[in-house]
Parts: sequence; structure tokens; C-alpha cells
Amino acid sequence: AARRGVETRTMTREARTEQAVVLRLSGPGAGALVAAAVFLGLIAAGFGVLAVLTGADGRPGWALGIGALACFIGYLAVYALRDARARLGWRIAVGPDGIDLDLPAARSLAARLPAVRMRLNPGDVAAVETRLEAYRSLGTVTMLRSYALCLRDGRRIVLGEDRALGTALAAPRTGEAAHRLARAAGLGWRDLGMVEGRARPLLLAPVAPLPWDAPSLGPERQAALWRRARMLGRTLWLAVAVVAIAAALSLLA
Repeated sequence: AARRGVETRTMTREARTEQAVVLRLSGPGAGALVAAAVFLGLIAAGFGVLAVLTGADGRPGWALGIGALACFIGYLAVYALRDARARLGWRIAVGPDGIDLDLPAARSLAARLPAVRMRLNPGDVAAVETRLEAYRSLGTVTMLRSYALCLRDGRRIVLGEDRALGTALAAPRTGEAAHRLARAAGLGWRDLGMVEGRARPLLLAPVAPLPWDAPSLGPERQAALWRRARMLGRTLWLAVAVVAIAAALSLLA
């Protein structure tokens, strides 16, 4: 049965996309990210065992620090795995007779979104929209930039997001694809500013998505949130360096 926004054609999907502009997320592929997640997971497990042994040896302070390092490396492993899930199947084909979307459910770190597999007619889309999303938790801020297709009937289809902005982990891969989509399809570009929400620490679990019609924050509030996001990035890596040195000293003691 035909769905709204989806046009049924006799032409096959492969034939439709022969002359289409096909967009995928740049950077490391899903396989490389899965390998990185496994590698980081093994390192985290090793540090976890070391923390237990250090605690059993009567050095609880050292054990706590090594355990904290294990938790952080474990978080990086989860982050890499979720990024791999976001890349699996992410594909947009822009042709003269429409836009084909193949978007995985894991394309958002912040919100729980359904997978999207549909075809849009050229006149269905009004513009590509983007906004910054600042998520506060335990005095820290995680900054994302989300991208969405705004349809003429008022619906929005979230394409994905650039994550960990303000830190060394930031990579504007979704933004690059969204700009290429706008150029290929001749769509307008709307920057909706910045919105703010609350989340679990480091966005370890999805939260309710922020409404796209929420008003943008003022310049002063945006600047304050950016400062906290950059501070989070510096603090995390400083903590890793300190705990790694402490773990090395513990092994030599």
C-alpha cells in the first residue's frame, strides 16, 4: 500500500538511482568503528581487572582511579559502537524525480528515532533545517548539531547529527552530507539557532527529542553553553591523562 510522501513507481530502485547523487556519511566505515569499539572494550576490561587486583592488594585509591579510567574507555567503546550503528545503511539518493531516504534508527545519539525508508517527491520538501542542541547534565554540556528535512506538510525527518561539538571527538560528517543534499536537490537552508535540554550524563541513553518549533536561545546563553561544552572536552582528556599516569605508576610500584 502506498504511504503518504511515497510515490509507487514501476521503475526499480536500482534504475532510479543510476543517475542520482548518492550520499553517505564520510569518515571511517561501520566496520572500522566496530573494530575500534571491540579494541576499546578489551582495554576497558583489562583496566577493570587491574582495578580489582589493585583494590585487593590494599590500594583502594589507586583502584578507584584505574576503575574511573576503565569506565571512560568503556564509554568511548559504546560511543564508537553507536556511531557504527548510525552509519550502517545511512544513504540518501537525490535524482531528478525524487529523493530516496535510507536512515537507520541509531542516527541520533540524543533521541530515540525510528528507521526511515521512503521516497519523497521533489515538491514534498521545503528546506533542510539545522540547529544546535545543548544537553545539560551534572554541570556539564554536550553539544550536538541536528539536521532535518522540513516537509511542506509540516513534518520533519531527522537526518542525523554532528556529535561532541567543542571536543576533540567532533566530526561534521552529517553536516557535510546535509549540505551536499541541499545543493543536489536545490533546497533552501534554515539555521534555527540553539535549543537547550536536559540529558543523562554524556548522553549515555537517549532522551525525549526537543521540539523543532522551540525558540532559539539568546546570544549570551549560547555563549555560556559553548564554554561549558568546550570545558567538558578539555576536562575529560585531562582526567584520562592523569588517571593513565596514575595507573602506570601503580603498575611500577
